Formats: sequence, C-alpha cells, structure tokens
Amino acid sequence: MKATITQEHSSSEKLYRASYGNRTVVYVNDPLATMLDKEIFDAHGVRDLNFECKSWNQICRAASKLTAKALTALFESNYKITYSRKAGCSCGCSPGFIVKRHSDYKQPFLKYTDMWVDVEYTEQELNDFKTAWYNRFKASFMIEKLAK
Repeated sequence: MKATITQEHSSSEKLYRASYGNRTVVYVNDPLATMLDKEIFDAHGVRDLNFECKSWNQICRAASKLTAKALTALFESNYKITYSRKAGCSCGCSPGFIVKRHSDYKQPFLKYTDMWVDVEYTEQELNDFKTAWYNRFKASFMIEKLAK
C-alpha cells in the first residue's frame, strides 16, 4: 500500500488552532472503502437495517486501521492517527483521519494544514483483506439479522 498527498491547504496558525487545536486533518480517497461499500454494504442491504450492525462496524474499524497504517509513511515522526467521522466538521459531513502528537515532546509540531491523500493498494492486498473479513462478516451478520 502507498499513500500520496494530492493536495494541502494551509491556514493561519491562529485560525487553524481555534478550529482544530494541534492536529492535522487528512481526507482520504481510499479504494478499500469503495470496495467495502459496493461489495458488502450495498450487497447486504446494511443501509436498510433497523439496528446498528456490529459486524459492519468491525469491518470498518479494520479497514480504518489498515488505511492509518498506510498514512504513517507520510509523516516523519510516529504520530497518533485515528479515524473520525467528524474530523473536519461536527455534523459528520467530512470524515477523515486526525493526526496528533503523542505526549512525546521530541516529535516535531504538525503543520497547520488539511491534507487530501490518495491511498493505493495492490490487488493482492485488497483480495487478502476481503478474504480475511468477508466470511467473518457474513457469518456474524446473519446471526445479528436473525437475532433482531
């Protein structure tokens, strides 16, 4: 997997800190998420369920961890990278990854920017993820659906 910065938007430090604090927000174009939406979310009608699907949440967390791992190569230090549905806005309209410093003060300060990143996976990586998670999802999804 490989992550490439496609665009950066800098802001004044004072304005950015007021909105985001000491963090950088990364918005991702991710073929893994697109594959999951088409082949699992839409195919199994997760949108139409009247309960929170725990198995869908599990697969989304696993995909987010894999994407965060790809993003670590973009930063010179070991920052904390987490996914947030509300990364850019409190209403949830701009999901992305939040990059923060740990309590380790040896880490350089983050630039006050928003970043747009394309993540590329090989076909093998996408197939490995799908193989590892699809059967687990299918089994637990059916159990959840029958229980409700």
